Amino acid sequence: MKTAKKNILFLSLFCLLLVTIRVFKTEQLSFIFMFWNLFLAFIPFAISNYILKLKQEISHFKLITFLGIWLLFLPNAPYMITDLFHLHHRVVLPIWFDLILILMFAITGLYLFFISINQTISIVKSQFPKLHNPIFLILLFMIVSYGVYIGRFLRLNSWDIINPVGLIKTCMNAILNLPTLKDMCCFTLVFSIFLGFIFIITKPVLKSTK
Repeated sequence: MKTAKKNILFLSLFCLLLVTIRVFKTEQLSFIFMFWNLFLAFIPFAISNYILKLKQEISHFKLITFLGIWLLFLPNAPYMITDLFHLHHRVVLPIWFDLILILMFAITGLYLFFISINQTISIVKSQFPKLHNPIFLILLFMIVSYGVYIGRFLRLNSWDIINPVGLIKTCMNAILNLPTLKDMCCFTLVFSIFLGFIFIITKPVLKSTK
């Protein structure tokens, strides 16, 4: 875990450096919002790390509560990939600089995401062994992908849960609209497969960073 934390630190510092260079060169704060997205990506990692440290000392009620909050914020990490939508040609800086900047934030977010996933798998395996099966991961990636979709395209946030009526109304309007529903289902399916492939590829590497 020490290696993983060092990697996160170096990735975060490089993100900071790139944004600092961009602000200095452009005299604009247009990409500062990336730090907020990165902060949100840190929340599920911090929660799973905290639960893992408590191990057997945490009650089932407290554990389920923490896992609920973890799941609520989890889509914010892979969501950072969709920040590539902000990539377009600008006069002040070459487009490749913004590409690297956004990719670095996205890579950092994915790194936090998959470490947190592996930590949660360990928690579920010890506390809820019946849930520890491939279906759990498939459903998890589907929920996360749906969360990314409603965050990017429906412009909903994790804290919108405090207004459940408005949240449900927005989601239902999207479901009842056939073109939106098709787009949502396709995105959720493809993004889930994408996360699954990355998980399989990175799992041996992430295990070596414990």
